[in-house]
This record gives sequence, C-alpha cells and structure tokens, in this order.
Amino acid sequence: MQVKRPFHPVAGITAYEAEAYCTWLGEIKSNSVRLPTEMEWEYAARGDDARPFPWGEEFHMTFANTAEGERFSTSEAASMVHDVSRLV
Repeated sequence: MQVKRPFHPVAGITAYEAEAYCTWLGEIKSNSVRLPTEMEWEYAARGDDARPFPWGEEFHMTFANTAEGERFSTSEAASMVHDVSRLV
C-alpha cells in the first residue's frame, strides 16, 4: 500500500501495476499516458551531454538520495537542487 505523501514518488509497485495505472489514467483523461522509455530515463538522468551524474562528472553523496548521503527514504520531487538533467 502506498503511503500518502504528496510530492514523493510511488514506491513498491510492479511494472504491471504502473502500466495498468497509465492505462486507467489515459482512459480518464481521454489521452495517451505511458511510462518513459529506457532512452527517456537515460536522458532524464544524464542530460544531453552524457555526464555520469545529473550535476556533472564527480559523485557527491549529498547531491542525490543515496545511502552514502544517509538518506533512507524517498525525497520530495524537486528537493534535490543539484539533480537536474540540463545545465542551466
């Protein structure tokens, strides 16, 4: 069961459940709704210049939600200020 936490990602569901949700939402909105492709995920993570991390070339444990940065739960969307796929 998903804990109701606004602005946090949904966790603990299968790919089948995610796709079923997209189908349901698409019917409700009378529009196509789908999960991102592998290429779209890759672009979101790396940007268009193939950086190893969204923020650049070096790993920084506090720039992402990782165990190394002592984050052991989901984070609110847009709460990691360095987690961007494009350099601005």
